[in-house]
Amino acid sequence: MRIELKVEGMTCGGCEKGVEGALQELYPGSKIKASHTGNTVSFESDEKVSVKQVIDTIRNKGYNVISWENSVN
Repeated sequence: MRIELKVEGMTCGGCEKGVEGALQELYPGSKIKASHTGNTVSFESDEKVSVKQVIDTIRNKGYNVISWENSVN
């Protein structure tokens, strides 16, 4: 599954690492890339993923998820 999220509030590389680390902890082995300049988080996993859980994890880090798209690999 692949999820592309539009995220507000990330301002630096530390923000990116925080989001990536939290999601990696939730879904080890997933491909995750956060970009504060693009205001995006890209998430890809071979296992079944809860979109709500991904969004909640990002929100719990203090960022606002504006929109998302998901697709099956």
